[in-house]
Amino acid sequence: MCGRARSGATRSQILKILNDMNALNDVSADVDTSLPNIQRTDNIGPGMTMNIAVVDSGKLQIKEMGWGVNMGFKKLFNVRSEDAEIKRVYSSMMQNNQRGLVFLDGYYETLKQGKTNSKYYFTEETEDTLIVPVLQRGYAFSTFTKPADKAIEYIHQRQAVAFDAQQVADWFKPCDKFQARDILHSFNDITICANVV
Repeated sequence: MCGRARSGATRSQILKILNDMNALNDVSADVDTSLPNIQRTDNIGPGMTMNIAVVDSGKLQIKEMGWGVNMGFKKLFNVRSEDAEIKRVYSSMMQNNQRGLVFLDGYYETLKQGKTNSKYYFTEETEDTLIVPVLQRGYAFSTFTKPADKAIEYIHQRQAVAFDAQQVADWFKPCDKFQARDILHSFNDITICANVV
């Protein structure tokens, strides 16, 4: 992901998505849906705020977090899924249940061809919402990416990791970094498609 996305999911919408997926069987919800919602935007960039679903002490919470975890030496906006359990700083976050989910309408990438730039919008092929796993620290988060599928790698070499219902349910369960890695890399039939905008 290049660092631009669309998201308008409210707390109540996120809660409904998770309930419809039966992803909260082992988790109780502690979500105040009466709180003011983040204003919807079609162009969310680094540092801007989105609603992130996290599980804290066995309870689902939806918190407003900024895109980009401060790692001291730099801000981390995206995490390569293949590095998640290898690099110590990521693996400790995976181990300590600093995992969450962001709910996107889609995200943007730019294809550069000489002096011409073409902007593409990426969405989940059959659903309205792309559920992307994140690592979170404090009130900030970083999204997971993976090598792009063959059909879209000509646009960008990376794409967002997208979860299905089983992965969402497993992501919320207590697990060690190796189990979390397996969830990240488990197969699903989600297809991300790209359209020129």
